[in-house]
Amino acid sequence: NLWGERLYGAWETRGRSLPALIDSVTIIVSDSVTSAPPGGVPPTAGYRLDPAFPNPFNGTVTITFVIPRDERVIVTLTDVAGRAVAIVADDRYGAGERAIRFSAPSLPTGMYVVRMRAGGFSGARKILLIR
Repeated sequence: NLWGERLYGAWETRGRSLPALIDSVTIIVSDSVTSAPPGGVPPTAGYRLDPAFPNPFNGTVTITFVIPRDERVIVTLTDVAGRAVAIVADDRYGAGERAIRFSAPSLPTGMYVVRMRAGGFSGARKILLIR
């Protein structure tokens, strides 16, 4: 690869500087079953985390999700480094579609991730806060 050789040569002639972190990604691995059971319906069927709106937002955002049965739902907001910055919801909800309005008056402008966990389901959506 010509570009690989050029970049390696530039790195070598400039003293092999230490690498710099440009971006990072957090991957969460769950031990929950994701294959369909003998009945053919996956364990996470009927769950959904919709895109937040408005997005980008300025102070208040609406987060909508669907759950197929009554259960505990946890919705958190993390920064792009994966650090939790707010608990949006941690409660039992009835089956169906739910909308939660979240206000972020003290958070700085930036990219955030809405994370939802319920039953064996886990979902995430990016949102952008602009002041």
